[in-house]
Amino acid sequence: MFRLRYILFLLGFRKKSTLLSVSESFSKSTITSDVVKKLNAKEADFSYRINQQKFGRIIIVCARVRLSTEDKSSTKQWFAYKETQAGVMSWELT
Repeated sequence: MFRLRYILFLLGFRKKSTLLSVSESFSKSTITSDVVKKLNAKEADFSYRINQQKFGRIIIVCARVRLSTEDKSSTKQWFAYKETQAGVMSWELT
């Protein structure tokens, strides 16, 4: 699934893409905190699990989000991160 999302990202098939600048250095903890910040903007009470896959200079992140403890279903949120000379850029792929 990561490779499919990555190919769609490269070809430009992404919905609701927003280009944001991440201020800190490019690391796993920075990506995790940025994903949590984006999820907090959407939902107040949730649990999550993050899976990252690196393809060259781009990292594709899949966040599996469960909104309530009673409901065992979850949704996936997809993000892409790329390190550039200007800093780290992020896109929301959902």
